Amino acid sequence: VLTVSHCKGGLKMLSLLFLDDYLETDEAPEITHANDIMLDKVLSAVTPDIRLQNAALKVLCKPLVGEHQIIYRREIAKDFLANKLSLSKMKELFRQFCNFKLEYQSRKKQIYRLSSGQDGTTQMLDAVKLVQFGAYALKKQINLINDIHSLLCAAETTSCGINRIKQRVSVIVQSSDMHTLLEYAGIFEHYTLEETVHDMKFNIDESGKMSGLELSKVRTELSKKPEAESLFSIFRKKKTEPLTEIKAQFNPNDNTLLITNAIRDVTAAIEFVINSISDEFGGISDELMFYDFVMKYCEALDKSGVAYCFPEFSNDTKISGLYDLYLLFTRFDPSTVVPNGFVLKKDTKGILIGGDNSSGKTVYLRSIAMAYIFTQAGLPIPANSAQVALQNGLSIQMASAEKTLRASDSVGRFEEEVIELKDMINTISPNSLAFFNEIFQTTDYAEGAEGLYCILEYLNRKGIRWILVTHLTQLANMYSEQSSVRTLLMSSVEKYKVCNSKVVKRPS
Repeated sequence: VLTVSHCKGGLKMLSLLFLDDYLETDEAPEITHANDIMLDKVLSAVTPDIRLQNAALKVLCKPLVGEHQIIYRREIAKDFLANKLSLSKMKELFRQFCNFKLEYQSRKKQIYRLSSGQDGTTQMLDAVKLVQFGAYALKKQINLINDIHSLLCAAETTSCGINRIKQRVSVIVQSSDMHTLLEYAGIFEHYTLEETVHDMKFNIDESGKMSGLELSKVRTELSKKPEAESLFSIFRKKKTEPLTEIKAQFNPNDNTLLITNAIRDVTAAIEFVINSISDEFGGISDELMFYDFVMKYCEALDKSGVAYCFPEFSNDTKISGLYDLYLLFTRFDPSTVVPNGFVLKKDTKGILIGGDNSSGKTVYLRSIAMAYIFTQAGLPIPANSAQVALQNGLSIQMASAEKTLRASDSVGRFEEEVIELKDMINTISPNSLAFFNEIFQTTDYAEGAEGLYCILEYLNRKGIRWILVTHLTQLANMYSEQSSVRTLLMSSVEKYKVCNSKVVKRPS
């Protein structure tokens, strides 16, 4: 029934998050300090379910860098958005794969623990209990496959991911072996020793020694003359059978050990099928929690009343009407949130963002960082339109400009920021984007500006672009002659709006 696919790491299960050709190179390094941009607050505002929050956080903090992988994920999300009633049912059905396997393993351990050290008869009876439960679990699992097949066939899906699972389930359901499995599951589910006759197949090697034993057939009717023949007197060779196979028919009372081993062999075969199905489909249950979050995320966007879109891919990033997700989901009146535009061209090395305190600089930076994170996770963003250049990595280092700092804290905070910068520089890769908020605010203005300038120039040479919110006007003056570095200011005319700035050098 099952054709098991393998990869370098072993069994390869079906996935709704990754294509078959997914490699680690398709994924950026994990984002650290994500909660500094209020990502955890955004997730909790979308749903109070901690499991969904954790599932979303795990995906969001590992951005994809391959367009085909992102498209694969977002097309699945669109399918769920178009078939809203299917998701909850799918979650329940696929969750049962995991439950069956865990329940079976728990039952198996319980039976083995009880029968350990017991006599042969007790072990045989416990083996019967386990094969009965295994057959029951297998039967339920096959019926579960049928239910999933019916559900998927009823949904009008277009994504490669959903259709791939639909096709795989159809192959299993339409297999001729499915009926055989159900037949044997039905037999062993109500299996009893008292009313059963076993056909055993002994395998004889070339030297004439018995090399194996297996249960070839189980019938729930007694032999006509079971008392007339003993175990070893009934061996008989048929002319049509291979010379290496001899069949024997006997009553269960003839040999407890042979019966126990045969039943355990059947149980092992049942267990293999159960594990194969569970391993192939079992991971989908956890992945569906991410898409459950996506559904609730889009519902929250609908409720806020703002437009949202799946960004297109481009060499330049151009976003119009971009909203900050944290304010959008936490403000009582979402209409008071001010949208902004953002442009990061291919030849731009960095962007400086300045302005007065509480003017919206950090909010603007946060909205941009969120836009990249959600885009590279395959999710829509709250914007009128968007083109995004994918990054090989996203790095975040935030310091609150509004936080009140004591003089005694200044040195410690500066040293901490230097260590964080060092760690970031050592791990970030070329063609990545770094977000900085008010770093080096606790040191001398001139020294802070000079130190930051050296760090930013090093990032430029390494091929890493950056966006920096800063109060250090000296830094803006240092870049006033470089067209590859843009300077933006929060508008003093229209509150929380960002605009281009022409930096005028002030006399020292």
